[in-house]
Amino acid sequence: MAAGLAALASACSPSPGSRGSLVVFVVLDTIRADHLGACGETRPLTPVLDQLVRDGAALSCQAVAPGGWTLPSHASYFTGLEAPEHGAHTLGSPPDVDVKKGERSLGPARPLADTFPVLAESMPAVMVSGNPVLGETSGLARGFRRRRVARRFGRLSGPRLVKAVETMLADHVHDGDLLFVNIADAHTPWTTIPDDHPFLPARAGLTWNQSTRDSDWFRFVAGTPAAGLEARARDLYAYGVQRADHTLGGVLAAVEAAGFSRTRLVITSDHGEYLGEHGLMGHGHYLHNENQQVPLLVQPGTLPEGPINAIAVHDLVQGRPVKDRPVRAAAWPHPARAALFDGQKFADTSVRSWSPEHWWTAGEPVPEAPLGPYVDAVVASGQGVGDAQLEGMLEQLGYQ
Repeated sequence: MAAGLAALASACSPSPGSRGSLVVFVVLDTIRADHLGACGETRPLTPVLDQLVRDGAALSCQAVAPGGWTLPSHASYFTGLEAPEHGAHTLGSPPDVDVKKGERSLGPARPLADTFPVLAESMPAVMVSGNPVLGETSGLARGFRRRRVARRFGRLSGPRLVKAVETMLADHVHDGDLLFVNIADAHTPWTTIPDDHPFLPARAGLTWNQSTRDSDWFRFVAGTPAAGLEARARDLYAYGVQRADHTLGGVLAAVEAAGFSRTRLVITSDHGEYLGEHGLMGHGHYLHNENQQVPLLVQPGTLPEGPINAIAVHDLVQGRPVKDRPVRAAAWPHPARAALFDGQKFADTSVRSWSPEHWWTAGEPVPEAPLGPYVDAVVASGQGVGDAQLEGMLEQLGYQ
């Protein structure tokens, strides 16, 4: 796979297009900021992204994903709203949502309601997604004129995803469109690392079974990990990041080959991944930096210094100045995982602010109450609120 990386990187610089110009918005699914070369990674995992930075793209290594998993973060990117505002997140009981054949079920999660305006309704847009959560059931596909969404993770990645983008560009994309691409190569199931990889050891592929106690994932989180699992996961994830970067190069090359230039290029991720830190594997709940700190890149354009809410992509895609948003994220209980651990893990609601620093966690019972009033009151000022005042606010919201 290393062959051709330089050629793909050379396609990163925009050039005049005979068919017009596109806004290209890419979510590199499950990418931690600390795995980019431009953010300090020493292994050559991200030559395409690093070349973009050398070519003048603005990059923040301190962007914070607004949610802990695909649904809330993408909903925030598409609406410009925080998760407590748009409400697309995990709840304690499954909502009444019809799942069409071929679409992915959201389980106990609330989809994005059609009352919130989304990017694809404000500008003509097409979607290619390797992440199946972006299908119709989640509400994230609304507004896109055409879309190609994987039915399962791993079904639309690497060359297959690039081919899908090429087909979309050839048949359905016009001057002035928004091309949105979700590249999920770093998401499990992780692909086997071949014997001839130049710097990573050969590893068998891996996926996480998070629905049973008879699994490597459960045993690790429960504190009884299988020998070598953490090292294997770290290597496989690094290979996934490298593959995602390679796929990004293919997507950018496809845009150029199809005769389009780029009005703007915006790249971020929806969340990171735990690789043994804090006794966790995977993603989707706790708000540590490994799960929340993601890269944010724009070309052309500028980004503020310091921590930044990754919802800024909503402004950048539209060519607008970045709003001054609080840098914070929220996570809700995951009832299925909580049941595996008898409510000792994954059963709480948490809110974290990076500016100012504040982190609050509440155990069950957690009502379906709006979290926004709490978030605003606690993190709006650098001093936060006192314990007695906080308890009164939470009681009013229904938290105990």
